[in-house]
Amino acid sequence: MNRQKKEELKNFRNDTKGMSLVEIEAYKLNQAHENERKNLIYLLHVATFSEEYDYRYDTHLQSSRRKKGINPLSEWYIKTVDERRLKLGVEPYICNQEYYQSTKDYCQHKAVNLSNSEIKALTSEVKKEYIDKMPKAEHSPSRPMTDSEEDMHMWLS
Repeated sequence: MNRQKKEELKNFRNDTKGMSLVEIEAYKLNQAHENERKNLIYLLHVATFSEEYDYRYDTHLQSSRRKKGINPLSEWYIKTVDERRLKLGVEPYICNQEYYQSTKDYCQHKAVNLSNSEIKALTSEVKKEYIDKMPKAEHSPSRPMTDSEEDMHMWLS
């Protein structure tokens, strides 16, 4: 058993000391509900403020630039993100800042009176809006298609 599990078990025993089996089961159910809600709010945060998680997809070069304080994101993206964040009432995005309390508070505030299913629906809506706003990349082949490839493309479309 690792250290975290030991701590969780110790806290659980302290929290449930003197409870009956029915009360312990109710406590476990309540904890599971709270954990699910925290996870849903986290997913809402990731969907709403995805720029705070962009560093996870950095290449080695982008990562080394971030460490030097150089933002690898395009100016257009930064401008778009900052405009959206200001409309939502949170601080602009800063490349190397690791913790944004205002965005976490924003998501907590949005989810206060919502059920778990409503939080899921809101997260899906935010994702859809984000996808719709992003410019569509046009895929161009690196070389012209051969006649057989054109025929195959025609039949597959």
